[in-house]
Amino acid sequence: MINMEKIVQLSEYEYNQLVELAELNEKKIEKRAKQLYKEEGILYINIRTAIERDFRDEFVFKCKAVDGDSNNVFISYYDKREIIEKVRIYAEKLFMMNFGEYIRKMSDTHKIYVSAKKARRTFMIYTITGWLTSIIMIIYLALKNI
Repeated sequence: MINMEKIVQLSEYEYNQLVELAELNEKKIEKRAKQLYKEEGILYINIRTAIERDFRDEFVFKCKAVDGDSNNVFISYYDKREIIEKVRIYAEKLFMMNFGEYIRKMSDTHKIYVSAKKARRTFMIYTITGWLTSIIMIIYLALKNI
């Protein structure tokens, strides 16, 4: 079968009308795309923050960013993950810039508290041992004299 194409000649007026119609359609498409983006193109990111203790018993700031309810966003999964990771890193840096000194002071205060608690426990052991020794000595001397 022979493929035959039909060649149509347009006047300049008809050509200009088609160009104008195409531009209008392009503007409508762009306007609709912007409207859809405003309505459905927002990527929601939930940022959860916490101050936890690490293995050295120091307080550290943890930030976790997860995809919110944005299933209708037309972004690939990997792009979403990359955006979310960048937001998480930025939030962590911002938090540490603003509150890093306070977290370090909290860690230092906690270390002092833990060492004071250990010292108190040690002194309590020495005190109880001393009192038990003196009671045993008193009982021993009392029984020896009988």
